[in-house]
This record gives sequence, structure tokens and C-alpha cells, in this order.
Amino acid sequence: MVAYRTLCEKMNYKRNQIFLVENGQEVVFTAQHAKIGKKIEVKNVYVDEVSGEELECYVIRDRKRLAQEGVVILLVEINASNCQLARKLDIIMRGTALPESTKDLTKFLHKDIARALSNQKGNVTNRVYIRRIIGDVAERSIFNTFQSRPLVLTVVIEV
Repeated sequence: MVAYRTLCEKMNYKRNQIFLVENGQEVVFTAQHAKIGKKIEVKNVYVDEVSGEELECYVIRDRKRLAQEGVVILLVEINASNCQLARKLDIIMRGTALPESTKDLTKFLHKDIARALSNQKGNVTNRVYIRRIIGDVAERSIFNTFQSRPLVLTVVIEV
């Protein structure tokens, strides 16, 4: 702030013509002069560009995580009759520090997810629960192997 004052003084403004205003500080202008007004309590409000609404904490957390760690999207086909993996999972990675080759990642995630799903018996009844199991296993495996926490989005397709 002091640098702004120095810059203004170099431009031949007098000290009483320079305002060092803080966040929430009111400046009152009239036709003849300006003066510092009252201080208003302010807080940061993050707004979604599309809807214009205030964002929930989890949205901000996920966006921060996306920016720092990237995203891993898992496309998982589950056999609807026995709740087991129907085929190898597909992985899409963006902005991660994980190895470029998804073959190794696919191999160890497939093994870990298959092990977790082996406890599930019978038909798929609770898709949300299955998706959560797969996501949790993937997040834990990625962290344990690479010490990275990308946002993991799981898409479960029943076949």
C-alpha cells in the first residue's frame, strides 16, 4: 500500500489527496471532495460463474484439489448379476502427476477393485454404495503407491 502512496506522490499528488483503503473501507465522494467513511465487515464469498449462486464448501474443495492434483476418471463395468468386474476398467487422467502410462495404473487398480468387490455377493442393489467402494479403493491405492490425491470420479456401468 505504501508503494501506491509513493507512486502517487511522484505524480505530484499531495498526501491528503491519497487514500490507502483496506478491504471493507468506505470512501465517500461528494462534488467537492472525497473522504474515508466507515469500515464495513466483509468476508470472501465464492460465486459460481454460471448460476451466480454462492458455492458450497465441497465444491471449492474439489476445485482446489483439481487444480493441485488433477483428476482420474474410472469407467468400471460391473456384472449386474454377481457384482464383479465385467472387464478391465478404463482410466482417463487429466492434470495429474501420475505416470503417463495408464497400463500399470489400470493393472494395480483392477486388482485392488476386484479384491474389494469379491466381498459383494448377489445382484447389484445399491449402485451408490458400489461406486463409493470403488472410489475409496482407487483413492487409497493411488495415494499409497504415488503419494498423490487426485480427484477420483467413478462411473459404474452395469452389464
